[in-house]
Amino acid sequence: MILFLRLLALLLISFGLLGALGTLVEPDAAQRSLPAVVIFGASIAGGISLGVRAQKLAARARSVALNRKLVALAQKTGTLTPAQVEVSLSMTADEAAAALSHLSSQGLAQFDLDAEGVPVYRVQKIDIS
Repeated sequence: MILFLRLLALLLISFGLLGALGTLVEPDAAQRSLPAVVIFGASIAGGISLGVRAQKLAARARSVALNRKLVALAQKTGTLTPAQVEVSLSMTADEAAAALSHLSSQGLAQFDLDAEGVPVYRVQKIDIS
């Protein structure tokens, strides 16, 4: 679906740009074909809008996939540490911290410190689809 939206966005933008360039090559033609310029402009705007929507859908899909990985990783103990996420998911320390913080901000985990002061996230066992 995301690929389809991206391709459609590219097609609309290309159609709009080529059409607008074609009507603007001849200044007199552009005045006579103002509706065509509006249509091509709308195509460009629609294509940009679809492209933005596709980006948001892709980001959401990546977020859900990462949340699923984190919840699955925490199934045995019910907790995750940044170091555990780093090693298990091949992330940097910053990426692991951001992923766990995001999981917590969505209400899927609670931040805590263990007895030694190490950050621990207590993950709820729920369906995150």
